[in-house]
Amino acid sequence: MIWVTDAKALPGFCLWVRFSDDAEGEVDLKDFIASDPAILRGKPRIKGTRIPVSLVLGYLAAGQTTAEIIAEFPDLTRDQIAACLEYACALSEFEVEV
Repeated sequence: MIWVTDAKALPGFCLWVRFSDDAEGEVDLKDFIASDPAILRGKPRIKGTRIPVSLVLGYLAAGQTTAEIIAEFPDLTRDQIAACLEYACALSEFEVEV
């Protein structure tokens, strides 16, 4: 497990990024990310919310920090934001022929 102080991953590396010092062991993405065809047309979202993973990733890509994202969405936690990064990382591992 790699500990970071912000939601910016190292370029070219897939990391399990955790922010909470009190978190024990690895957490299953299913604890944080959900997809239901009846909610947001099945787009992956933060579990228990209507906030799409893609929205959080867009904020991160634009250079927003976790603190800035949480200020915008106070119900989010640092671990939920980290789970969005891990989800994107997992998706990028799939090999697709173009």
